[in-house]
Amino acid sequence: MNRERAKSGFSLAELLVVLGVAVVLISIFVPFVRSSREASHRSRCEDNLRQINDAFRLYFRASDFNYPRTRASTDTAAWTAFTGPDDANPFADDSKVAVNDVTASLFLLVRSKHITDLNVFVCPSSSDYSDEVKDASKRSNFRSTRNLSYGYALPFSLVPEYRLNDTMPARCAILADKAPAQLSDTLSSTSSNAGAFRLRYLNSPNHRGAGQNVLFADGSVRFEITPFCGVTKPDHLTDPGDNIFSALSDSPLTTQVAHDSPGVASPAAGPSYAYDSVLVPASDFSR
Repeated sequence: MNRERAKSGFSLAELLVVLGVAVVLISIFVPFVRSSREASHRSRCEDNLRQINDAFRLYFRASDFNYPRTRASTDTAAWTAFTGPDDANPFADDSKVAVNDVTASLFLLVRSKHITDLNVFVCPSSSDYSDEVKDASKRSNFRSTRNLSYGYALPFSLVPEYRLNDTMPARCAILADKAPAQLSDTLSSTSSNAGAFRLRYLNSPNHRGAGQNVLFADGSVRFEITPFCGVTKPDHLTDPGDNIFSALSDSPLTTQVAHDSPGVASPAAGPSYAYDSVLVPASDFSR
């Protein structure tokens, strides 16, 4: 009877072996699935930026080759976002869209009908969701901070030489996955030559801090593992480029400071020299 019982089922040792093999297989399979899914999301995110770039090119033709911009202030670089979403005219003097609104500027691509599928503004790796727009002529902005996964280069600056148009150098960042929350708290403690683990705190949260898809002025899109990838990006790591998520200074510069300086991340700070990319809003922006 003992022999028959042994043949009819697993022993405890055999069961433990089977469970151990299952755990090993799961530990290999789950990260592989996550990695494959993230690779797919990055590719779709990159395609979003390419579609938005196509819309930029169409918009250029009707606006003297300038990137979209709503009303600008002449006396402050302070910017805002997501104001007056249900206003019918963002350019009216009495518009509820505030001056220097960066997201209303980007939304002009929707008003001009160069973009009709608002899913392109949502990174598939994020938890954001698409806005619903029935009549673009009656809307002037994204309704929620969760409707936009990307940061747009500020088209507002008190620097006379700053122009967000087709004269920008090829490596100027125009659009990218949104900056992380509480960026200002991390800038001063993380240098441009920090390791990958520390740079995760400066990278966009859309891709779990691994980096961000960036659309550059020449129309190229690249996944950058550091935000120090702006216009002066060199071929070696000891001389970093501009941090695309922060201004070099909170006021216009008479001389350009080092690109690896901490920088400023604030709604009061705009581009501080001619080629200072400042992509906003960040993930934690609230109006």
